[in-house]
Amino acid sequence: MLDVSDPIRLGRKVTLRMEGLRAWVEGGNTAHRLLLYLDGRPAPGDYPASISLGRGELVYHLEITSENRDLWEDILRHPTHLSRKIAVSVGPGVDSHFVAAEAGRNVVSLQIVPRPWGMVTLVVLGLTLAGLVGLARSTNLLRDPGSPSTPERRKPYSLSRTQMAVWFYLVFAAYLAIWLVTGDLNTITQSLLGLMGISAGTALGGAVIDGQKREEATDRLARLSAEAVSGASPAGLADSTPPPADATRRLREGIDPGVSRGFLRDILSDGEGLSLHRFQIAAWTVALGVIFVADTYNSLRMPEFSATLLGLMGLSAGTYLGFKVPEK
Repeated sequence: MLDVSDPIRLGRKVTLRMEGLRAWVEGGNTAHRLLLYLDGRPAPGDYPASISLGRGELVYHLEITSENRDLWEDILRHPTHLSRKIAVSVGPGVDSHFVAAEAGRNVVSLQIVPRPWGMVTLVVLGLTLAGLVGLARSTNLLRDPGSPSTPERRKPYSLSRTQMAVWFYLVFAAYLAIWLVTGDLNTITQSLLGLMGISAGTALGGAVIDGQKREEATDRLARLSAEAVSGASPAGLADSTPPPADATRRLREGIDPGVSRGFLRDILSDGEGLSLHRFQIAAWTVALGVIFVADTYNSLRMPEFSATLLGLMGLSAGTYLGFKVPEK
């Protein structure tokens, strides 16, 4: 007879009651080498944490290790429900395990997502997303830096800041979801850090370029105004002429970040209109974001991007920053 405590969950202990365990051990067998089986598959390295021959109990600690990760990923992948049925048994080796005398006696409920923590995580993710979207629309969180000509005008959305926000939320949500299901706290890969670094560097580089252009335009406009007031022409002649209207207008445009024309037009357009380099970096962000979500859902681990792919993202970011220098 084989009986299993119900329900079971990762990070918790599971107790198996095995009738005849004492007699089996007294027959020359070793209980400490009884391997845990999940859905008829051995869990490598999962041996009893404690044994009670008097009660016929074997206690196992359910946790993901480097040895059994593949098994747990197969069990937990595509988590569409909070729990699922799973058969639990033990065996003396990787080739055989004990079968319950009564069919279904060893089938229990595996809690994939604990209900209380699942609700808390869902609320946190929902509030974070709502806050991010709300602040992006009502504040300058994801908009170009600089001061608009009138306070009521909404500045254009920034492509680099939007990309940074997208990767922040995707990684944040994936980290909480993986922790919720597996309890693993070390899930952020080195390549993902590199990708987030590229995103942050792009936003930082864009802010520096915009700041320098605004500062240069402000200085030149101040010099033109001072020369006009002092009576000296820009060429240093005695008879003054007012600064050219088109030059003044261009300088003021360099200081004013402009007005938003809609999210997509803002992030895909520069001073000349829709631009290929902006479309390229936006398209790669969307593609990698979809791959990131799908791979995390299927494997319950964050993907490991190759150095070539990171180089491609770095090239796209460098192209974006390079074209940003002469942008109006």
